[in-house]
Amino acid sequence: MELSALIVVLLILSFIFPFLFMNGNKKIEQQLKNELENLATHWNSEVGTTELMSNTIIALSKPGNRLFVVKQRDKNWIKTQITLSEMKQCNVRTSRRTVTQKTTITEVIDRIELAFSPKGNNRPEIIIEFYDSDFDSYSISSELQIAQKWQKIAAESIEKLSI
Repeated sequence: MELSALIVVLLILSFIFPFLFMNGNKKIEQQLKNELENLATHWNSEVGTTELMSNTIIALSKPGNRLFVVKQRDKNWIKTQITLSEMKQCNVRTSRRTVTQKTTITEVIDRIELAFSPKGNNRPEIIIEFYDSDFDSYSISSELQIAQKWQKIAAESIEKLSI
């Protein structure tokens, strides 16, 4: 009798758990959107093209002159605004290492980031992190493709603003 009760409880939990997980994701997603809107408003901008990842949202302003990024890490908000007309270029960077297990050699990506180089040599690069194995999940899903996509978007905007 106890075994059947345990099976029923496990079945019920298996149906409820995905809904609880999705509800938590929706809450974080809404918080990211709200923080992004607040950041854009602070810079007197409107949000245009947007992309949402697990704990990060990135957006280009409607006129295409600013890039906004909001990331949640350990219940803290990391907010970045980049004025694209002040940038010289944007590149995707990856940090990789080789892992050897018995006879298998695997290359592992530890970090994926966009690096913005400002015009003028006396200003530091601005780094936008897309993935860090120390903080994010152990497996990469589409972070590299998303970083490459946004590098292209940023580079095109930088080029248009340089004319």
